[in-house]
Amino acid sequence: LEMITYAGIGVAMGNAQKTVKDAADYITRSNDEDGVAYAMNRFLKLEMKEFTHEEVEYE
Repeated sequence: LEMITYAGIGVAMGNAQKTVKDAADYITRSNDEDGVAYAMNRFLKLEMKEFTHEEVEYE
């Protein structure tokens, strides 16, 4: 909970525990529904693109 309140804009996953959701400023989709990417797109206005496995370069 400290991280949610410290963040400035606390974001909880849709499937988080009730106490976490209650402390958050925003509740995004669940982790099974790409909640992190959805929240980043919403708050950071990132242009999302789907990649295939072959398109991603690994170091």
